[in-house]
Amino acid sequence: LLNSIVLVNNGLSSFVLLSKLEPLGQVRKLSVRQNTVCSLVTFEAFVAYRFQHLTELNGRTMTKELRAIAKEQFERFDRALPAATLANKRHLCYKKLGYSKAAIKAFAKECEVVSHQFCKRIKSESESCYERRKMAEKGVNYSIADLVQEYTEKLHNGSATDEDALNSCK
Repeated sequence: LLNSIVLVNNGLSSFVLLSKLEPLGQVRKLSVRQNTVCSLVTFEAFVAYRFQHLTELNGRTMTKELRAIAKEQFERFDRALPAATLANKRHLCYKKLGYSKAAIKAFAKECEVVSHQFCKRIKSESESCYERRKMAEKGVNYSIADLVQEYTEKLHNGSATDEDALNSCK
């Protein structure tokens, strides 16, 4: 049973290439370090959303929080895919029904514009979600740093014990 895949430095450069691994549902650990796809802003979220069966990515545990963020980012995109397929089928039907090339081109252009607008909106929402997450992480880091500094000073001044400092972190 295949439960781990290591594809380090293999030239994976897009989500399309990475998604070819989706049918391997029994895989629990995936390592794709040193590939271009890893540098994409939504890389971890994409993997968390598309590979629900994974428990570990590049040595890091896939958390519920990451899966929730991933769902928020990619759920709408999944709903758009059937619309694109439907547009392609409609295009083929128009062709079979004898519509002119100009009418088919106009329809294709209209579909392209709508798809582009939809993808721009998804990208914008994903970037916004990513920025909110980064701001929250920064806030948590500052809070931790403040707490550490406060208790370091209290320990240094003798106004707190080691036990007080440990209890404040719980």
